[in-house]
Amino acid sequence: MMRHLLLGLFLLTAAAPAGASEQLRMLVTRELPRYGYTDVDVRALTIEQVAAIHHALHSDHYSESEKRAMLRSALGGRQSLRGLLSGR
Repeated sequence: MMRHLLLGLFLLTAAAPAGASEQLRMLVTRELPRYGYTDVDVRALTIEQVAAIHHALHSDHYSESEKRAMLRSALGGRQSLRGLLSGR
């Protein structure tokens, strides 16, 4: 189910006009500080990352701790699985 949701969100954002992706980036930029991410340059993220973050933040299916874990995973960094494996 989650895979289908993310695939659908990805397909929507991949086909979205530039204005829509910028609007999505603005929404994510406003929401990230609420979760402690104040120094994220959302413009440097891929549209797939932005879509995954937006989905995580606005889904009623996840608890706050699950949302935070999804944010860490989407953003990367030392505390994500990707960061632990690559040492970044």
